[in-house]
Amino acid sequence: TPESVVPFVDVELARMREAGEELHLIGTDDGMKAIGDVARQMVVNWFSVERPNNFEPIGREIAVRADLGGGCKVFGIIDRLDRVEFESGDVAYMVSDYKTGKVPSASSRYLDEKFFQLRTYGLALNETIGMDVSKLRLVYTKRGRREDVRTRPFDAAVRERTRTKVLK
Repeated sequence: TPESVVPFVDVELARMREAGEELHLIGTDDGMKAIGDVARQMVVNWFSVERPNNFEPIGREIAVRADLGGGCKVFGIIDRLDRVEFESGDVAYMVSDYKTGKVPSASSRYLDEKFFQLRTYGLALNETIGMDVSKLRLVYTKRGRREDVRTRPFDAAVRERTRTKVLK
């Protein structure tokens, strides 16, 4: 529940302050308070967007690296990776990325750029461990609305178009 998770925001902010991590971003006590307020609201909103009891990710904050050839190396951190099993026995893999900003329109160039990032992650997973990702998701939490999740399919043709674009 949001009530059980929100306190962890303060725990993490206190840990960051003690460790000296990212203090240049947090700044003053007012900055710490502002970041905490936004983070707590995003956590509450996330519970309106997704139902965490309905899934068990196979990974969170997964660092991926891949050498695509020609001296092109990619690196990224995947927010969440899910394995979905269907009644038919089929299995699908889904890459999700969380966003706290405004939801772009469906035709927005910004949205295409964000999906390009996820397509690159899907390509990297395929290159490194042979995983065939089939769906990409951008989960916008700013308004806390389920309709703010954007999805796109990711198949072999999209993967190869992504490879071509990355290698250009």
